[in-house]
Amino acid sequence: MIDSKPPISTAVIKQIAFIALLSLLGLLLFFYLKTYLSGVLGALVLYILLRPLHFYLIEKKKWKSIFSILLLFLLSFVVMLLPIWLTVVMLSGKVMMVIDRYKDILELLQNKVAILTELTGYNILSGETLTKISTTAAGFIPGLLSSTVGMVVQIAIMYFVLFFMLSSGRKFEKWAKEFSPFSDNATQKLLGELKKMTISNAIGMPLLGFIQALAALLGYWLIGVDEPFLWAVITGLVSVIPVVGSTIVWIPLALFVYFHGNHPKALALLLYGGLVISNVDSVFRFMVQKKMADIHPLVTFFGVLIGIEIFGFTGLIFGPLLIAYFITLISVYKEEYRS
Repeated sequence: MIDSKPPISTAVIKQIAFIALLSLLGLLLFFYLKTYLSGVLGALVLYILLRPLHFYLIEKKKWKSIFSILLLFLLSFVVMLLPIWLTVVMLSGKVMMVIDRYKDILELLQNKVAILTELTGYNILSGETLTKISTTAAGFIPGLLSSTVGMVVQIAIMYFVLFFMLSSGRKFEKWAKEFSPFSDNATQKLLGELKKMTISNAIGMPLLGFIQALAALLGYWLIGVDEPFLWAVITGLVSVIPVVGSTIVWIPLALFVYFHGNHPKALALLLYGGLVISNVDSVFRFMVQKKMADIHPLVTFFGVLIGIEIFGFTGLIFGPLLIAYFITLISVYKEEYRS
């Protein structure tokens, strides 16, 4: 006797077709709007961070919504965007100076790596390598201008979207809950997890970078490194990358100092980086993860790689967030539809 499975109902077929159409439209929207995705994600992150203060001002202190929004815009600009802008300006100025002198720098490097060439038998700075470096340097300025314009556009979009999120307030959150395909309990859990992930990435990672930058600044200044503040800022920026972190700054910096003939200073840099900067990262990363969401280092590592590819500089924050959101959605979906 052959078992016959019941035919798929028309309602299920319609539902599958609707989901397929919805997915297709979603992919099309994502493809054409991905350029502005960084601004939208920035608005979402700022909304999660600023909503408690916003609701406190308008519900407890009876402020008008527009005054609360203007205050929060000013606060977010001073606390978040102004330091980022100052950092970008400082780094851009230094990079432009390097580009202006790149021929002298390349000549200096060629002299310094002559010893390595003799030892390894490989010409590290060959003619082909020099051509690639020159081409990259020549193309940096247009790329820098394009990135600056793009960042201004993303910031404008971020504040535009954030304005409507904050002005809608509770209505926006109610709409988000009604739009969720999950049950009320699962939706509440999802929103709670997304909030913890957002705070952990948007506050925890910059906090770790700031602490490492301070530790690095102290060491670079005591050891006598040129431009200690610049190198400390770079150390803080790359410290968000797990596993390797700040080692990709202080190890090459120590080697650079070594090839300039200052062997004691290079040794001091290696010792300070290995004993102080690395341990500061380990201790404070553990403390931050204990207080906030415990995000696996691999999520942060691959998130940073993907985020930089998609969003550029802001991908340091948004990349890990996207992967964390994706994993959280899968977890909630699995729990919701386990049966």
